[in-house]
Amino acid sequence: MITSESKAWRCTVYAPPYGSAKDPVNIAGYAAANIVDGTVKVKHFNEIEKEDFILDLRTPSEFARCGIQNAQNVPLNHLHNKLDELPRDKTINAYCGVGLRSYMACRILEQNGFDARNLSGGYTTYLAIAKSGLLK
Repeated sequence: MITSESKAWRCTVYAPPYGSAKDPVNIAGYAAANIVDGTVKVKHFNEIEKEDFILDLRTPSEFARCGIQNAQNVPLNHLHNKLDELPRDKTINAYCGVGLRSYMACRILEQNGFDARNLSGGYTTYLAIAKSGLLK
């Protein structure tokens, strides 16, 4: 059985002629291992409270089309320049389209002294949960 830990550390399927280090299976293994070991903290959309700070890491055009109410938009590629504008006294709940950009943002935020959570599955998951009626 391949676990997230064995996948991330052994890279059992990595062979340059057949795949790459950025293969989706490898990336999923790295992300899962980081969640299991606590490197990245996860929060689920149905756990969001009204007073929570929500950070949208998508592009301005993605944000303009749709988003979560009261979210603040800071595209991932601008995050380093906007750290001073983010609250240090609140947990930052980050999301993007499917979770990759918010995962990277959480790593950046934690390394800069913020308490950050990756909203699991990104906006795609949020829409599915909203349509199912499972949001608070």
